[in-house]
Amino acid sequence: LLNCPKIREWNTISSSWSNEVELLSAGSPIRYGVIKYSPVTSKRIIVTLSDDGFLDAYVCNKDCNIAGSWTVTNNIGQVWGTATAERRFDIGFESATGDALVVYSMQTASTTCDLAYKALPQASSSFSGITEQCIDDIGHTTDLQYTWVSLNRNHLISSEEIILSGFDGGSNDINAWVWNGSSFGNQQEIAANAISVNGGEGLAIKYAAD
Repeated sequence: LLNCPKIREWNTISSSWSNEVELLSAGSPIRYGVIKYSPVTSKRIIVTLSDDGFLDAYVCNKDCNIAGSWTVTNNIGQVWGTATAERRFDIGFESATGDALVVYSMQTASTTCDLAYKALPQASSSFSGITEQCIDDIGHTTDLQYTWVSLNRNHLISSEEIILSGFDGGSNDINAWVWNGSSFGNQQEIAANAISVNGGEGLAIKYAAD
């Protein structure tokens, strides 16, 4: 049971919770789960991180209190070989399009692929066949392991912009990038020597309401 995400939805009209829905197995005990709701449709995306280091995606467009309404894509990325306490991924939606990004740390050693992401079009419910793309931390030429990842979208309905912030666990740097609808750019080092918090989440990112 630890392998399966479970959900309940609150209905504000009836002031009641739905029955518990148990989704398909993620393959090993789940350590983290993140859920985001599309700003343009009723789509929900859940991404889980399990002990085996793999990310699994669950996507629903309607009737989400029925387990069969969820499309499951297992193993969309791998963030570690040995389990740790860090949440090495996050989800973000574009306000204008409803396209979604999952950004995560790379388990494999690479000097030019420090973070990875997959972009799910608004019209799609499955990550199957979607290409993994890389984000290079241009401040370093070595392989890096990002231990925390945070995404937040610009809430203006015309915007495709999303800000990514990440914590480099090797050098204790906090860096940020800006997604413009097609790629990440404008890398900015936020802190060169952020204080180590022993694996805790030492960062957050939010847009102003206006």
